[in-house]
Amino acid sequence: MLVFGVFCLRLTAGESEPKLPCDYFASLLRFRLGEREARFVDAYPFETLDNKNGYCAKEMDHGGMGYLFAEWKSANGRVFGFSQASEREGNLYETTFWRFREGQWVELKEVVPAITLADFEDEHRAAPAEMAPYAFFEMKLPRHGTTIVVGLKGICVRGDCRYEDRVVQEATYNEMDLIWNAGVGRFSKGSKRLVR
Repeated sequence: MLVFGVFCLRLTAGESEPKLPCDYFASLLRFRLGEREARFVDAYPFETLDNKNGYCAKEMDHGGMGYLFAEWKSANGRVFGFSQASEREGNLYETTFWRFREGQWVELKEVVPAITLADFEDEHRAAPAEMAPYAFFEMKLPRHGTTIVVGLKGICVRGDCRYEDRVVQEATYNEMDLIWNAGVGRFSKGSKRLVR
């Protein structure tokens, strides 16, 4: 596929190590979605293809949200973030983290610390426990730099929307940074802020 003058290889797991971020993106897309769906996505051009910064984005015009991909380098090798429409809330992105190891994609669960509603409250005012299932933590993958911004969003759960708005309205903060530590290949919780 020729996109903006950059050739992106069509690699599959088990093949040699990809070279460019867009090569990894194409490979992970096929791994996550399957060959048939990935061919459909391949038909759409990259909205953003920034191999220098390890960032790729594809927007879909069929009503879908598209796919985002970012790369971080660490002492243990490359880590890739992959965002796609959430199964819980189709208008928000859900992000997973991956490593391409020995020709296979391996999901990394330990790269990001556990995030809870309590992270968006101050220590003197906790949110009611029943609001926790209605909290969604959307990660914005960075095109520049290495910090992920996590946004607190309220969602409906199985058609029940009673806490959807309260989750964000009653929170002390609605954004939190995840700071990349290349030495250990993990993110840690950083500063928080209220953005209205």
